[in-house]
Amino acid sequence: MRKRTRFSRRHSDALRARDFAVILFGLLSSAFFGFLFWKDLNSATTRNDKIVVAHLQSKQRIVQRKFNDRVVWERIPQNSALYDEDTIRTSSGAQAMISLDDDEGTKLEMRGNSMIQITYSEEGGAQIIVSNGSIQVDSPEGSKPVSVKFSDGSVVEVDGGTQVSVSSGENMKPGIEVIEGNVRVKSGEKMAVLSSGQSASITDKDGSPSISRKALTVISPPKEMTLLLFDGTQSIVDFSWNAFGAEHDVVIQTSPSRDFRTVDYERVVRSGDGRHVSVEVGPGATYWRVFSDDGSETPDYSAGRIVSERIAPAELFSPTDGCAFPERTQPPRVDFRWQGNRLAAHYRLVISTSPDLSEIVHSSEHNDAFASVSSLGEGTYYWNVEPYYPANGTGFAGASEIRSFRIEKESETRPPELSSPADGAEIAWKESRTVPLIWKSDIKDAEYNVIVARKRNFSDARFAATTKSKRAEFSADEDGTYWWKVVRHSGDPSVSDSKPESEPRSFTIRKFVPEKTKLLSPADGYSFENVSANDFLWKSSAEDIKNGAVMRISDAAGNKSGECGAGKNLPDDFSLAKGSYTWGIFSADGKEITKPRSFSVMGLLSAPAILIPQDGSELVVEKDRAVAIEWKPVKGADSYSVKLSGAGIKREFEIKEDGSGTMRADVNLPEGIFTAEIRANSKSSESAQARRSSFSAVSFSARRPDEISALSPAQGEKIGGLAALRKPTEFRWETGRDSSKTFTFTLDRKTGGGDSEKVETIRTSKKSLSLKRMKSGTYEWKVTGKTASGIALESKSSVFTVLPVPDLPTPVAVTPKNGTVFDGAYFRENRRIEFRWKAVSGATSYTFTLRRKSGKTILSRTLSSTRIEISDLSLFDVGSFEYSVTARQVASDGFVERKSKALEAEFTIKFDLPKQVETKTPGKMYGE
Repeated sequence: MRKRTRFSRRHSDALRARDFAVILFGLLSSAFFGFLFWKDLNSATTRNDKIVVAHLQSKQRIVQRKFNDRVVWERIPQNSALYDEDTIRTSSGAQAMISLDDDEGTKLEMRGNSMIQITYSEEGGAQIIVSNGSIQVDSPEGSKPVSVKFSDGSVVEVDGGTQVSVSSGENMKPGIEVIEGNVRVKSGEKMAVLSSGQSASITDKDGSPSISRKALTVISPPKEMTLLLFDGTQSIVDFSWNAFGAEHDVVIQTSPSRDFRTVDYERVVRSGDGRHVSVEVGPGATYWRVFSDDGSETPDYSAGRIVSERIAPAELFSPTDGCAFPERTQPPRVDFRWQGNRLAAHYRLVISTSPDLSEIVHSSEHNDAFASVSSLGEGTYYWNVEPYYPANGTGFAGASEIRSFRIEKESETRPPELSSPADGAEIAWKESRTVPLIWKSDIKDAEYNVIVARKRNFSDARFAATTKSKRAEFSADEDGTYWWKVVRHSGDPSVSDSKPESEPRSFTIRKFVPEKTKLLSPADGYSFENVSANDFLWKSSAEDIKNGAVMRISDAAGNKSGECGAGKNLPDDFSLAKGSYTWGIFSADGKEITKPRSFSVMGLLSAPAILIPQDGSELVVEKDRAVAIEWKPVKGADSYSVKLSGAGIKREFEIKEDGSGTMRADVNLPEGIFTAEIRANSKSSESAQARRSSFSAVSFSARRPDEISALSPAQGEKIGGLAALRKPTEFRWETGRDSSKTFTFTLDRKTGGGDSEKVETIRTSKKSLSLKRMKSGTYEWKVTGKTASGIALESKSSVFTVLPVPDLPTPVAVTPKNGTVFDGAYFRENRRIEFRWKAVSGATSYTFTLRRKSGKTILSRTLSSTRIEISDLSLFDVGSFEYSVTARQVASDGFVERKSKALEAEFTIKFDLPKQVETKTPGKMYGE
């Protein structure tokens, strides 16, 4: 029988103590070496045997440096010194801003996947050797020339006041693009000078280098651009370029993928339409290329990447708004913390005594997202933080809100304040139940009793320790809920400690249970427009990561489309073509760890087909009348973004999909040339990503309708009154580019006092009409019409005058003259009275009227001759008479064109009685 060995309790306690010591030593060693690794990873080597030639001013992602005399690459943090002959490289998607240590402040911007070496000599100054990738050199005005050297030996000499972008690579011919200033390019025996807006590439022709100027140079944006989007800013990027030689159309394309498998935006800028275009880019990475449409199958294009980053205002952590700090014997230390941003180079902390920060009492800049200030006395203070963003020369932007805090004088001390663990915290343990206990105290010279119990009244104390620090460690024997408190004993007799005991807190200890690997997003059946690495989220257990589990994406046929370790991320440039896919976490031998989920990549929505206006068309637009832009609805779209630009206006608005058929937007436009761009949008939902289409664009012109020209009678024309009676007045008008089938002619006659009366309103299909025998007066006429599409046409009002008709001369009496007296002597000789007058030139007839002096008309006749004889003397009596003669000019149809003033004359018939009656001998009377 095997002998059983029994250990005494003393022996067991010794083993436990030894195990604890070994474990403690192992933990301390791990922490020490972990600290050394972290320090090594986040610090840069300092050298005293080389001169400093530059500094890494700011960076994004990974930037590494290798000394010329070493083979190991090291990561370098921001603000690291760079030495003569150092080689620097950037990872994919990284950026680095390097400032040369010259007096002028020359700057180099390195883009992703680039590698350069910086050398310096007193004679030649700074030289940048570009092995791979692209950089931008910004040399201030008045600085010494900087030379950039390529691996093929070609050199670019950069003058002061110059911005130039250079690129090179294993499969890339060296390229130079001058944004501003001048450079000299030397390759072999060839030399060329490039100035602002010019570019060139260095090629190998028949074994000798050649400098080839490019027909197109993109001035902006830069090859690698980080677009910072603050509140209220749009994701608009301005593209500008210079073209040399023969003018061709310029094509601008953007895509979510580097290989341009899908193009989500394309704009063709016609030759002569300018060299500037604004393009809206989407979130995340957008790749662009610009090339001249010269008919070449493989155009020489400029390309780059724009990464849009939505930047929220800096978020403040502590101190909280309105909190108070006690001041006793000296000003308290106030710790400021805020949310850092990886794109910010540093932060400016401002403390003021006024709410608008106008009275600044402290201002400092910090590389990290925290700061401490111990110089503030009693009072109320206001503070905020503003990050500094070097990208695109943004500078300080995205300031935080303004918060306040107070520093108050306190006469009595506060009790100890328990910090960690928080009240009610749950602590999951893996290897031991050791819990660090941390607290705060206002008294520096003090001793503390720490007590831990299971009961709130501390009647069953499980741990008690005395320490002068503000920290202790408690190792629990079992899981469960514990209560703890701290009792302070002041060592300073001058301090009155009226509240030495802290408020109790509780915490719960339980064994850590690792979570299973699970998929988070996208949900099963989710639809994407385009996918990126950031669209996939999952949680992996440490066990699965340790065993080599992978996240795998497969297409509908089961072919692997993407994969990465379960504890890693997909590549930054990951993308998928349209189609159906599944994804999940799999073990190293291909077994399912999670149930695969399905998703689909739908791609962009179809671009809207613009129906009206057509590209290149001309619209006739009435003033104050909206123009209709119409397009076909896009399946799946719930709204449309409409952009309209031209003639000094720029409008953007959104039209909701209403399901009524053809979509329409009505806009008021001045005259000019315009571009209308329309994009379909669909909102995100629980099962689908927001989608949009590329922009459809048309260019068109708008003009006002041509006026109808009122030709005759012309404005201000005077027409003779007699001519207007004898000959019809002809009204003529003419249309311009816009015609009308019918016209409405209106004629008004002014009546005085600003009033007028309607004379004629005539509808006609002709462009002329005539009006007979127009009376004298002032007239106003106009013509209106409508085009076939209903556009109103109108002439300007034209005013003309028909002059008064001149009277005929007044007839002149021949006989009887005015005042003539007919007596008995006349009548003894004449048994009639003759009326005669002189003929009037132009008269065709005369109106003769005879009347008594009392006004009673005796006779009225219309005569063609200039005399009338009245032999019926019975019409007359003794007394006074009047006669009048009016000359008339009468047309052939009997219309009286004009008259004269009447000839007016008087005559008298008078018989005087004899003074003595003489009789004749009567002879013999009958009676006799």
